[in-house]
Amino acid sequence: MKTNDLAYHPSKVGLPISKVAIAGASLPVELLLDGKSVAVFPTFELSVDLPGSMRGINASRSAQLLCFALKKFEGKIDFRNLAGVLSEKLLELHEYSNSSFAKFKCRVTLQRKTLHSGVDDIATYLVEGSAKTMRTQNDFDTTNRIKVSAFGMTACPCAQQNILALLSQEEKIPEESINLMKKHGATTHVQRAKASLSVQAAKLPDFSFFTEVLDCSFSIPISHVLKRYDEARLILSAVKNPKFAEDVARDVAMGAFKRIGEQLADSDEISVRVESFESIHPHNLVASSHFTGGELKRFLA
Repeated sequence: MKTNDLAYHPSKVGLPISKVAIAGASLPVELLLDGKSVAVFPTFELSVDLPGSMRGINASRSAQLLCFALKKFEGKIDFRNLAGVLSEKLLELHEYSNSSFAKFKCRVTLQRKTLHSGVDDIATYLVEGSAKTMRTQNDFDTTNRIKVSAFGMTACPCAQQNILALLSQEEKIPEESINLMKKHGATTHVQRAKASLSVQAAKLPDFSFFTEVLDCSFSIPISHVLKRYDEARLILSAVKNPKFAEDVARDVAMGAFKRIGEQLADSDEISVRVESFESIHPHNLVASSHFTGGELKRFLA
């Protein structure tokens, strides 16, 4: 069937549109994380810009990109390259566009052991990759970004300090008990927290870089599997290492810089976001920061 392609007809209002996307599409992929293949089912957002001279994009071309992905990757691709490959292919398919954007989101589950008793456990991370491509005179210029999020626990240092102060004033509580609590951590409120680390750089780090930085920044990482011994040790470890959400955010940034600071270009970008799901408040607390590689070097070198 041959009909006029309305996409190429002029629009009534000749304004360009910065992004026209297909969103919410999914397909099975095996991502390579530190060389190991992990089966995931990401959702995608794939967009291009539209010049004011055209009424619409050729949307089927963007959808066909998913079929291309299944054949191209043969089911496997490094998690750092997925968005960039799709973004550049978008510009190949949409010859009238000057910029493209590709993003995927997925949940990654890995096997691990519990921290204390070594029982089999699993760790869950949220992974988001994105890439923006600009058409240049002879080639494409692509910027890649990876964001990984992890969940952990924080123990409040403020409540802990106040509880110790109150108990110290109680005549019936022996001083030895107070000193024991100071040594091993007094009771305080704890909560689950989500920490996210995003890196935009020419050379993106391995997946283990993200997981190690994030997991080490909480009061304690959390577990799916908790036997009684592990549960008790997890709580004791958390209250012995109390942290504000702000502490976690700074520790994520510092941990990232310690590991890849030397290879960061001044124009590279690192973003951190921590959300604390407060246990004693009806609201959450969020701490976030964005740094260029040059800024981190000036602050922390």
